[in-house]
Amino acid sequence: MYKRKPDLEKLLTLGARDALRQALRQTTPPSLLQLQQLTDHCAGLAPAMRDLRLGVVHSYTSELLDPWLGLTGALEGLKVATYHAPYGLNLEEADANEFVGQSLLRAEGAKTAILVMQQSSAVRRGP
Repeated sequence: MYKRKPDLEKLLTLGARDALRQALRQTTPPSLLQLQQLTDHCAGLAPAMRDLRLGVVHSYTSELLDPWLGLTGALEGLKVATYHAPYGLNLEEADANEFVGQSLLRAEGAKTAILVMQQSSAVRRGP
């Protein structure tokens, strides 16, 4: 299926997050500038956005995901604030009982954590 480029002017006239989400499914991915404008537009739509503090454990550069996480959250009514754990933290250190539960992510107030790992960085668990 052929997807067209986003028509930013038209997208910014949509008054509901559901309509904006549906319209974006029909287009190619927006540019970084468009991402920010669309995220800002979502912030002004009702109902008001709720905060989501997101912690990211990563084995490669994950900061490039921030604009995409912001728009994805905004389309769901969430204002995403992202904290990136120190680079190279391994899965054992990121275990929910050790890392999320007690240390940096908790200190930063993260409510949700995601792992962004290269396959070579993953530690095999179990048999």
